[in-house]
Amino acid sequence: MKTEKPKRKCRRCRRCESCPIPWELLPEIETARVAYGAYCESVGGKAFNGDTLPEFSQTPERIQNAWVAVVKAINKTQP
Repeated sequence: MKTEKPKRKCRRCRRCESCPIPWELLPEIETARVAYGAYCESVGGKAFNGDTLPEFSQTPERIQNAWVAVVKAINKTQP
C-alpha cells in the first residue's frame, strides 16, 4: 500500500502540492519573504516611483528568486 504525502500549503504561493517550489527551499523562501517584508517596511511600502509594493507572493517570480538569492548569499557568509 502506497502512503501519500500529506497535503501542505506552500508558504510562497499558498497552493497545495502543485507548487513548483521544492519543499527543501521553503526555509530560504520564508527567510526571503521576511527580508522583503523588512525592506518594504523600511521604505514605507513604496517603490522608488511611489507605487505601492506588493506582497511577496504577488511579486513576479524573478523578484522572488532574487530575494532567495540574497538569502543564499547571506547564508554562505555565516560560519
